[in-house]
Amino acid sequence: MKTSFSFGFEKRLARTRHRPSSCHSLSLFALGILSFAAGTAAAGQRIQPTDLTYLGTINIAHSDGGCAGSPNARATGLTYNPAGNGGAGSFYISGRTDTHCVAEITKPAVGGTASFIQNYTDPTNGSWSQVADCYNGCIIGGHLVYKSNLYITAFSYYDASFTQTKSLWRHSLTLNNHSGMVGPIAAGSGNQGMYNQYMDNVPAAFQSMLGGPAVIGGCCFSIISRTSLGPALYSFDPERPGTVTALVGYPDGHQTLNSWGASGSHPEANPTTKMGGVSFVEGTDTILFVGTTGKGSYCYGGSECGDPMYPDNKGAHAYPYVHYMWAYDVDDLAAVKAGTKQMWDVLPYAHWELPNIGRVEDEWSATGIAFDPAANRLYVLKVRETDGSAWPQIHVYNVNVTGTSAAPTAPPSPTGLTVVP
Repeated sequence: MKTSFSFGFEKRLARTRHRPSSCHSLSLFALGILSFAAGTAAAGQRIQPTDLTYLGTINIAHSDGGCAGSPNARATGLTYNPAGNGGAGSFYISGRTDTHCVAEITKPAVGGTASFIQNYTDPTNGSWSQVADCYNGCIIGGHLVYKSNLYITAFSYYDASFTQTKSLWRHSLTLNNHSGMVGPIAAGSGNQGMYNQYMDNVPAAFQSMLGGPAVIGGCCFSIISRTSLGPALYSFDPERPGTVTALVGYPDGHQTLNSWGASGSHPEANPTTKMGGVSFVEGTDTILFVGTTGKGSYCYGGSECGDPMYPDNKGAHAYPYVHYMWAYDVDDLAAVKAGTKQMWDVLPYAHWELPNIGRVEDEWSATGIAFDPAANRLYVLKVRETDGSAWPQIHVYNVNVTGTSAAPTAPPSPTGLTVVP
């Protein structure tokens, strides 16, 4: 069933980005049409929720191969390889968290079932434990296909001692061929908490303005002082790791998207927010992040927080939890690369709830996102099927990249006013 949606907590900007007059800006803010700040960058298509049409699901064959583990928790990562499966396209997906495995699957039509091209295998060949003190777990964070190699990241779940100094591997596209594997190595300098998870290729048109052919980021892990409270992203060259260039992020001391532990409802960023992945929408100026967040009032505690999903857990609560999307303009990130903005000055031009993909039942529920520019299809990976079965499922959207969907309109100019000297 095809469904266009526009749902919940949506904050938009008109697609034509002229600079309004101060009086006009006040009118727009009062009406809730203008959110955050109107920029002066060259106009380009910004994806709005109305540009996404839900098409349905792709099931994935029920198999973990030799990588069976925890029945519910799965690692983050969905990567589209247009050259995979003999040119028909394929996906790399992450497996269960405690196995550190990745698989390659086919790309069937919507409504079909993906089969395994390469079954789940640990592409780190057991070296995942070298990224940090993994006492509380180290988890595959994402993957990237770049110049006929597969790049993989891993993050420490709870790095209280700031021990993670490595996060990246280079590997053959053949998952069980570890010959020539490099890693783990540092993606950037110091602690890896801001660049140890999701990755994507940068469209050719944006590589110079963003400072690299790929991006890498990390967000919202336990021990927030080592990471970002909200989407973080850096450009880098996978073939020359060790140096990253900041594009957007909200580190400790600069939590401008929302402050840690703020009262009330803040689905854009709060202590329950978990990021699953990032994707450029090629042909537009939009970069999309997908994840999970609480949209209820924030509460730190146990049963007194009234959270039916985690009734006895002592910690952060913001029930109910929803699948969520954050949209950024590439021109804003380019301004950070150019030195005219700080990374924490960049805010999403829109963020909204994804209502089509079922309820949230896991800490990380939306665990990956990928875009096929040839078909204008956006794919979102969820750790459970819609009926709650503990098997991953891909949700598919058609993306309108032509700029013909309705954007918010400015209010009409007032008439019949008397000018008082």
